[in-house]
Amino acid sequence: MQVVNVFPNMPKKRQMVPVPNLTWWIFGLVVAAVVGVTSFLLFHASDKKSTLGGLPTPGTMRIGFRNTGAVTSAREQGIEDKHVLAASGLKSLQYHLRDVTMYEDITVSGTAWNPSTDPTKQSKLTLYSNGNSAQLDYNTYGFTEALADTKNYVDLADTKTLTERLSFEIKLDASLAGKQLQWVVVNWMKPIKFQAEFYDADTKTTLVSKTASNFRSFTSSNFSIMDTSMESGTSQLTTIVLNNGGFFTRLAEPFVVDLTKTYRCLFAFNPDGVLKVAKNPFIPLSTTDNFASFEFQKGSAGDLAGNYVFVPMLPLAPIIYAEGDKIFKEVYILHILGSGLPAVPVSPPVPDSAKNCDIVLEVYYRESAPQNVAAATAITRLTTTSDLTSGFVQPAFPTIFFIEKDASNGKMNFRPYNPNYKLIHGLKRGESGACQVFMYEGMAGYYVTLENQTGVTITYDYQGPPIQVA
Repeated sequence: MQVVNVFPNMPKKRQMVPVPNLTWWIFGLVVAAVVGVTSFLLFHASDKKSTLGGLPTPGTMRIGFRNTGAVTSAREQGIEDKHVLAASGLKSLQYHLRDVTMYEDITVSGTAWNPSTDPTKQSKLTLYSNGNSAQLDYNTYGFTEALADTKNYVDLADTKTLTERLSFEIKLDASLAGKQLQWVVVNWMKPIKFQAEFYDADTKTTLVSKTASNFRSFTSSNFSIMDTSMESGTSQLTTIVLNNGGFFTRLAEPFVVDLTKTYRCLFAFNPDGVLKVAKNPFIPLSTTDNFASFEFQKGSAGDLAGNYVFVPMLPLAPIIYAEGDKIFKEVYILHILGSGLPAVPVSPPVPDSAKNCDIVLEVYYRESAPQNVAAATAITRLTTTSDLTSGFVQPAFPTIFFIEKDASNGKMNFRPYNPNYKLIHGLKRGESGACQVFMYEGMAGYYVTLENQTGVTITYDYQGPPIQVA
């Protein structure tokens, strides 16, 4: 059984297969600065330079990653986070990719998944496999091993490296003809590496990542303590360790394999939600700090002055489409008011105005089927001046896993990791309006509420017209 620890205060379950730790998405502390990337990303299963070119042949699929944050409307650009960085702020973002696989079916139980035991639904398609990773132990590959690893990491911020080494085309096996593949699982090792510069527009403060050689691990938190202050000098590569590595999602529509066609698989993501920086004024760090202090920080790396960087899981939206089709993106801005969400008492109290934020919902569809949503991602942006010393940090919006269309009214519903939970319900495409969000505010961020609880009505703006991204 594959398990993710979503609730940090619950004991970990036995883990046989790695999956994403959704704690980082749902409960993460996020604020102040966002790093962007403006690259078109492709990956390949070998270390050789890509020779991908020419016309694809029937029965094949080309794989690619696309940064959709670089493809935005003028209006969306006008409401950027007050703490946004230029693309050059992200120097490096390195993942040790293990494998990417499409499944006909899997079994999901809460935050755990397992390949289907139904003998009629066990077809799968391997999109990527790192042979080196198979020789490594996922559970023991940690901070020290990552520091010494110079072969297995791919840099998602380096366009040249990715397009030369990691672009590829795969052949669809004849046994897949007519099969309906509906699940996508992406696995990577828990340690990741980044190098970045952060700038806060309000305080005029520049913070830079630093080398970290002191690593602390607790029941539900991993934290890398940087060797020197983030407040001066040049940026350096930082290694951090997440609790789990990977991502799984259900395609909005099953991929029905037709060997007479040529396909593309696009992993869309917006790097605006990848790295954020904040400062905790209450509990300065120390190399001998206790569990409670690190738990409160909820960051992935920081210095002894309390500056820290939060590194959530990479949000991916897989889209399968036939060669010659086009992919478009619709953008909706959901307005979250701190005064409108059910709250858990926080001490010291934080003004509601400091908790206001916008959620940027990106909805993707194929030109051949504009009435159907193919995938969706969401990221948090600040809309008001945010004081880094306020003690409240904006969390990352929970990852969207399930997409539904209400047949009775045509409105869209978006669900998180558990299909029995609600997240965004009643959004009507192509126009501005009102919908419901099912969340509440707590000390560690915004929590997804349970299915039987009442949602909060919010307004949203449609940022039309649609934008072509592929």
